[in-house]
Amino acid sequence: MDQILQALRGILIDHLAASQPLSQNMPAGSNIIRVPNTSKFRDGDEVFIMSIAGNVAYPTQIAKVNDWNELLVDPPTLKAWSASAPESAFVQKAINHTFLKRVLIGDLKIIPDFPAITLEPATESNEWITLQGTTHEHRLTIRAYVLYDQFEKTNIGLAKLAKQIREVLLDHIHPQIDGFTYPLAADLPKGGTVVTIPDTSRFVPSRVVFIRDAKPRPNSQEDMVRSVLSATQLELATPAQYDYLVGRQAELLLVNRYFYDTRASNITYGFMPGSGGSLLKAAEITWFGKEEIIRQGNIAT
Repeated sequence: MDQILQALRGILIDHLAASQPLSQNMPAGSNIIRVPNTSKFRDGDEVFIMSIAGNVAYPTQIAKVNDWNELLVDPPTLKAWSASAPESAFVQKAINHTFLKRVLIGDLKIIPDFPAITLEPATESNEWITLQGTTHEHRLTIRAYVLYDQFEKTNIGLAKLAKQIREVLLDHIHPQIDGFTYPLAADLPKGGTVVTIPDTSRFVPSRVVFIRDAKPRPNSQEDMVRSVLSATQLELATPAQYDYLVGRQAELLLVNRYFYDTRASNITYGFMPGSGGSLLKAAEITWFGKEEIIRQGNIAT
């Protein structure tokens, strides 16, 4: 369960608190933001353009993820932004004009910052499917907290946060739990089956892998290792469905724990007391994941 908690926390932080530096200067009046990687952003996301050097922050919204390195925003910026020091401008995701403050593990009695997310273990269960195989179901309770200070703003903000948590988790139906990520050392063209990475020592035939790069979705696929060709190359069972390019930060993911079914299944809303007599509004999301475990050496007696 601990690996699941850590993996889901990492996914939520990566996507709900996404941040990227500007890779090109952005002139006043422009609605195009150039960044190294847009894969953590979605159409409709609220963002702020900010500067490391100062306290200036400009709110805007992603109208469209144009490409793996380009965002179209509306409204356009009113000021110019520099990608180089000392300004070093960057784009930061927000939810209802507020940055996500914390993603914590455990059911906390006091929430120090808002908005915040907590993940808590709920239940684990298993059943036999063969003499040597069991299927395990893990359930978590995920809570999103906002301070109940303004009626409309609070409810709208909480609904947006809960929806985004659900959508991020639905996008990761096979989360990388107890796995490794390898950058591709050579482009993998559409239709190709040979992947080049720095080290293939952890791979064996029939292992599940995932391929992806920063191209806007659905530029990713689930695959399986057919054979290990050398210390740096392996062969996939299914040809690549898209181009996976080194220039777009292509990578191969190896998973040691394969979850064949996961889902954020429902959302409920309610209140709870906070510190100092404050009242919090919370959304509770139930998440479950199922994995099959093959056990060696079981004997029926």
